[in-house]
Amino acid sequence: MAVFLFLVLVAVALGIIGIVAFVIASAVTGMRWSRRAGHRPAR
Repeated sequence: MAVFLFLVLVAVALGIIGIVAFVIASAVTGMRWSRRAGHRPAR
């Protein structure tokens, strides 16, 4: 049972890290594209 709870905690932590990393990457790429294109981003 403890192993199952540990695996659940690891999965949740990886999911949160993945979401945060995706948000940061999208923000960085959005800023880079807007700066390169010279016009406002689509979103």
